[in-house]
Amino acid sequence: MDNPEKVGSGSLIVKSNYLVNAEYRLTPIEMKIIYLMAMQVRKGDEDFKTYQLRIKDFQEDLGLKDNHALYERMIEIVKRLMTRVVQIRHDNGNVEQFPFITWSMHKHKEGTIGIIFVPKLKPHMIDLKERFTSFYDYNVLSLRSQYSMRIYELIKQYERIGKRTIAVADLRRMLRLQDKYRSYNMFKKKVIEQAKKDLDKNCDVSFEFTERKQGRKITEIDFIIKKKRLPKQIKSNTMRKEGIKDVILAFEELGLSQKQADYYLNDEGREPEYLMELIEETKKGYKTGRVKNPSAYLVSLIERNANTKTEKQILKEKEEQINEAFKNAEVERREKETAMIESWREEYEEERDSRGEKLLSNASGREIDTFRGYVKNNPYLRKKLLLENNLNTGHKEFAFWFKNFLLPEYESDFIQWIHVNKGFSIVARNGEYHITGKQESLF
Repeated sequence: MDNPEKVGSGSLIVKSNYLVNAEYRLTPIEMKIIYLMAMQVRKGDEDFKTYQLRIKDFQEDLGLKDNHALYERMIEIVKRLMTRVVQIRHDNGNVEQFPFITWSMHKHKEGTIGIIFVPKLKPHMIDLKERFTSFYDYNVLSLRSQYSMRIYELIKQYERIGKRTIAVADLRRMLRLQDKYRSYNMFKKKVIEQAKKDLDKNCDVSFEFTERKQGRKITEIDFIIKKKRLPKQIKSNTMRKEGIKDVILAFEELGLSQKQADYYLNDEGREPEYLMELIEETKKGYKTGRVKNPSAYLVSLIERNANTKTEKQILKEKEEQINEAFKNAEVERREKETAMIESWREEYEEERDSRGEKLLSNASGREIDTFRGYVKNNPYLRKKLLLENNLNTGHKEFAFWFKNFLLPEYESDFIQWIHVNKGFSIVARNGEYHITGKQESLF
């Protein structure tokens, strides 16, 4: 029986494309249960096992601090999941229907749930040779919307192609949203645009999208798929996990046990990369005949090198020290840059306010009429500043809004002001200003 897998540990999830494109609707927690089970399916497995989940991994999702309440809630959630049906359409027109899970055991003392997939899922999750989609668990477990999770899978399937066109009706059917968000604008906002935000923030792929119409009705969506670099920490964790697997396999090849590998990796904290270097040295010696007993030689090599570092480790530590120095220098530079821009902003806002007062006092009748038209078309301002269809010039906020109407747009004006008065070029990026250059002379 497998031990529970750590959430977001960098495990690969593999699903057939039929299952990716299937029709079903689960809650975010139900989706998480399926993902946590799927990431325990191993390459080479011939059948499903009983997959163990930690109940505490759902504590944050459910917002329950009381362990008993959490345990009882999870019993109800898994019971409901047993009633969920997935529908798969095959190329020949056949339609399959079956539940996701068939059995569960909740162990109160251990704080775990043992669950088994229904056997009909086997061809869609075990020993897949073609027509499958794979992705790392942290991409989906960081998402909070079940629709974002599903759209991630649909996008990931076409990652290599770079584009996927889906009919709106088909997407609704896959997500079982035929009777929800009936207005396309609401469907776009709650499903498509929300998924775009979530994938932009959390996943290794994201997308832009365009809409296709038939007449006045939007019938298809073109997803333009964008690959993204993995965050450094996630990538590092994933590589370490793969390295651990390599070490365990190599130990077994040399006649050592997984328990011995675990001891050096976990109890003594040896890095997989370091152990693989010693393993390669052992294999090389065995091939040349210098090493007669590879398992004993490897153990002695590990023990003998317990307090020494390999050349790669020394170089890696130096690289980390250099990177840390650069990082600290960048933080210091950014702090100085921010302080400088903030001092400029204070000076600019004083000048802008003075300029606005002059514009306000010299406003022409034409400018007042234009502002009245602007207010009429703005529901928020219309309630505040219109009185019997005329501007309420006595309102306490009238001067503020009229002054900002007369002044240029803030961001572009601020950037131009700095360029003219301070000799620096700046850009706005992700809500912050950054200096990009300096003029050689202001004259």
